[in-house]
Amino acid sequence: MRAAYWEPAREAIYETDVPAEAGRALIDAVLGHRSGRGHPALEVTRPDGSGLVVGTDGQLAIVM
Repeated sequence: MRAAYWEPAREAIYETDVPAEAGRALIDAVLGHRSGRGHPALEVTRPDGSGLVVGTDGQLAIVM
């Protein structure tokens, strides 16, 4: 799967290919980032273009 997330501390979007079995570790790593500008969201897409976004406010999470 392909993953992209906004890194607020560096003000940059990071994109990477991720094996499906590494998905949980990626979600934990990305949503664990903290900065003075909020929390990042993680966008994951499959080769067919379908995907989802995981966002958090630091307490709760939502999947879109």
